[in-house]
Amino acid sequence: MSPKRFQLIQLFLEAALPIYGILFWKWNFAFILFYFLLDWLANSVLTGLKIRKRYSFQQDEKNNSKWIVRLMLACAFFAPTFLFAFKLLNHIYLPFNLWSSFEEFFFYEDMGISQGYVLFPLIAINAWSQYRMQFLLPQRFKTTTITTLVNSYLLQNMFILGGTLLCFTLSFIVSVPELTYTLLLIGGCVVFRFFKRN
Repeated sequence: MSPKRFQLIQLFLEAALPIYGILFWKWNFAFILFYFLLDWLANSVLTGLKIRKRYSFQQDEKNNSKWIVRLMLACAFFAPTFLFAFKLLNHIYLPFNLWSSFEEFFFYEDMGISQGYVLFPLIAINAWSQYRMQFLLPQRFKTTTITTLVNSYLLQNMFILGGTLLCFTLSFIVSVPELTYTLLLIGGCVVFRFFKRN
């Protein structure tokens, strides 16, 4: 299978899973948000693996401090993103308990098994498949610089923070149905990843 075809299949599956969750697993906006935040964390680990592989191949980039600063900046986006995501959920669901909602998400049972025990490995397998098919096998670590990897990661994190802040602000301006937030979240992630990978 070609890397480009694999990307399209993966993109379809990433969009299909939350939609399937809405239709058949009674997922709400909070569940969808948890799913994409977990996927974001897996993608962050994936970026770290790519940087490590490139660094082991081309160690002369270690003296370039610019990518280190940008990587630290990209990681700094985690705190405000999670904060605004929590504030958004707290505004949509009154009252909102983060831990109870996450427990409900993790331990929701379908066919006798908690979905967390299936979903977490699926996210990890998806991330590893992406790393193997799109980075290792095409040997992109030989041509893709650490600066390019970090810039892509920084752009992604800026997009995620911007989208979260937009939804948070929108929730105070107009009354938006929960389904609208859900579709905006799924559509925004899919569109961004499509243009980012092509």
